[in-house]
Amino acid sequence: MNSDLEKIKEIAPKLFNLSGMSVYGAVAGMIIENKADKYAYQNGLFVLKQKGSIVEIVNDPKFQPKIWKVEN
Repeated sequence: MNSDLEKIKEIAPKLFNLSGMSVYGAVAGMIIENKADKYAYQNGLFVLKQKGSIVEIVNDPKFQPKIWKVEN
């Protein structure tokens, strides 16, 4: 998974000018299986789950997101 996340450094500059910006990651799903939410959390990703007709960030206050710095 981490190698997939690092691909943002290759792909993003071709699509957007993110030079000098910080990028955060997230996973979202209506149904999250096989503890994917815990895996995402442990890898610094925000976890978004459906709650009725809205989407909610479910990370606890102790959560420390991983920050990807984009340098061009």
